[in-house]
Amino acid sequence: MTLTAARKLIEGGITERISRLDQYLKARNAILPSITFPAIECPLRIAPSTVNHVDWVKSLSDEDVRRGSQWLQDIVGSVVGCEQR
Repeated sequence: MTLTAARKLIEGGITERISRLDQYLKARNAILPSITFPAIECPLRIAPSTVNHVDWVKSLSDEDVRRGSQWLQDIVGSVVGCEQR
């Protein structure tokens, strides 16, 4: 699967989940708030490679794991509206 196809698959899943949430809320006379996704740049150096993704993740240094985990947590914090550090 190419990265473009993977991205489209993920985007389609997100769109579907947002649509379902909107339907759920409308059935309960609630309004779906505006959902915006943050543009937080990944702190890890990522380049095209033939290395298996799982092997690449296993090869990350402890510092890269810490930075990557914090990056993901920052994204979660911005989506739910509160920073979780």
